[in-house]
Amino acid sequence: MANADDTVKSYARSLCSTDNNHAGLAQLIREHIQG
Repeated sequence: MANADDTVKSYARSLCSTDNNHAGLAQLIREHIQG
């Protein structure tokens, strides 16, 4: 999974555009990574 980092970064950017709550953003990313 060479592009896993890029995938997570683009996912995080898409969330950041609509959600400025960093705690909520971190939780969403953790759920996304865990599948």
